[in-house]
Amino acid sequence: MLALLSLPAQGAPRYQVCDFTCAEPANAWLACRAEKCTPRLPEDLCADGSEPTLTPELGAKEGEGRAVAGPAECAEAGVPALGSFAERCELCLSLAQGAINLARRPRALTAAPQPCPHVPHVPRAVAPPLAGLHDAPRGLGRPCGAISRAEGSGRSAQPTEGLPNRAATWHRRRELTPSELSELGPSALCERAGHEVASLLPTVRTCRMLPEACAEAVASWQNSTCPLVFEPLTRGASMGQMMSAQQAACGRLLTQRPGSGVHEAEVCPALRDIGGRIMSIAGLVAAALFAAQLNHF
Repeated sequence: MLALLSLPAQGAPRYQVCDFTCAEPANAWLACRAEKCTPRLPEDLCADGSEPTLTPELGAKEGEGRAVAGPAECAEAGVPALGSFAERCELCLSLAQGAINLARRPRALTAAPQPCPHVPHVPRAVAPPLAGLHDAPRGLGRPCGAISRAEGSGRSAQPTEGLPNRAATWHRRRELTPSELSELGPSALCERAGHEVASLLPTVRTCRMLPEACAEAVASWQNSTCPLVFEPLTRGASMGQMMSAQQAACGRLLTQRPGSGVHEAEVCPALRDIGGRIMSIAGLVAAALFAAQLNHF
């Protein structure tokens, strides 16, 4: 088991530094990421839709860039350490989505107990059948005015007049009102969203290797891109409108190719299904544990 836990450190994925160039308009940039330089990513394309030229690296195979051990060495090559443009965008957009969900997440259910009217003692011999008693919604307790076992048997029963009714009235869930949202403020909202995004960092390969850098990046976005959703939230903008604006805002902040005219390199792609990724990672971990157990037999 200890050997299995040490596998990520020993077999850390190798990153590549890709030196790309587009001819027209002239545009050159470096990218450092876990993905290989070939095939190209959408963010690598030139303005005319063609693929950029990859500068050959001494000692590297054709189509590969300079191999480095991990994201920490990307910074030494003068490249942002947080992986590809799409990978950085995913973290930035997750923060904004977390803030929106916090503001619009239904609040906890609340119950308003209501008093029952006085229920007189009815002798067992003349007690009417309790029609509909068993049809009461499950979990709501005894309906108001129902006769208890003690009451039906003639034993002394506690008075019910003025006591709270277990069949309380449940209020519908609701999101934060504009006044409640204003009282919370953008800083507190984005700080809470940052705590939720922290749980997603282990699902990002670069952040598993460089957690402090990812945490610092998320903290910086809490004061830059995330607060931009606050004003639209107060006026009831849709999730689609706010996330579209965040794709542009995060893209402007994170792009390595400003002014390139390439949409995929300047505007962040929409978020992927994080839940599906988590399930895939969980499946891989389970398969690894199963294989390790088989090796002991």
